[in-house]
This record gives sequence, structure tokens and C-alpha cells, in this order.
Amino acid sequence: MIEKLQSVDIDTIISELKILPKYKTTICLQGTKEISDPLIDVIGQDVDYRTKNEQDPAYLKQPGLKGYVKEKYGIIYNSDDFIYPLFDMPYINSLMEKFKMKHSRILIMKPKTCYSYHYDDKKIIHIPVISDKDCWFIINKELFDASVGNCYIVDTTQMHTYVNASLRTHRVVIRADI
Repeated sequence: MIEKLQSVDIDTIISELKILPKYKTTICLQGTKEISDPLIDVIGQDVDYRTKNEQDPAYLKQPGLKGYVKEKYGIIYNSDDFIYPLFDMPYINSLMEKFKMKHSRILIMKPKTCYSYHYDDKKIIHIPVISDKDCWFIINKELFDASVGNCYIVDTTQMHTYVNASLRTHRVVIRADI
């Protein structure tokens, strides 16, 4: 369900991430031929929507990424189209190429939070950048650790969630479809 691929140079990754523009919780690292906006996040909100109250039901009903891209850019895409690096980050870009990563993005998860229990239609590459001992994947109700300094394939086609049970540490991860 979770397989360690290799070690990664976490210091180089952290150094390269310093060039990113300011973002709240998600920033894309890859775009399409038509789209080079890194502030499109996984639910299709760009920087203009981020001032909305996230508890507001209208915010939660914003169109998904496909609907948002169709509305904003007039195109229909597949997440597999997000393969073009958006930033000059040689090491991270080499990992994206090596592992054939698609729709790569940085995700930040606040302490004391978790995702809903769900499944996805693809496996993912998961590279923890900042984390601690109180952060885990739960896949089919089984607990898995994914420690910093390693790259993993995670079978997210199974029921899963991610828990940041840390009291203070914001978890930062590179996540991509494969």
C-alpha cells in the first residue's frame, strides 16, 4: 500500500522551494501547454478565491479543478496533461521527470487536521518535506509512516486519509499523480 522508492536530498528540496511565490496551502509545480498558473490548487481555487471564508457553503461548492479550468481558460483537460515544470528547480524537476510525475504540487497541512476518508483513481508519489512523528497515512484502517527524506508510491486507490496529529508542525509534502 505504501512503498519506499528511494532517499531524496531534503536540504536541496527545501532550498529550491524558497523560490516559490507566496501561497496558502497548495501550489502547482507543473502546468499544461496552456496553463502556467501555479496558484490553481486541487479544488480549483486561485488566489482571488482565497479571501472567502472556507466555512462558507458557497466556498465549498466552487467548481472542481476541471470546471474551474474550463470556465477560466475555456479548455477541458486531463490531470495527465499537467507535466510541464513551472519553476526553475533542477533537483525537484529531475525527480518529477524520473518518476514520471503528473500534476505535481506542494500541499501544506496544518497541525491537528486530517483529510476525509476516501479513495482516488490513481496512485501517487509522496515526498514529505516537513513532517514529524505524529503524522501518518491511514490506508484501509492500517497506519503507515512516511518519513522525511524519502520518496514513496502510495496506493491511494484504496480507502485512505492522512492525519497531522502534531501540535505545532505544519506538514509540507510534494504530491503527484503517477
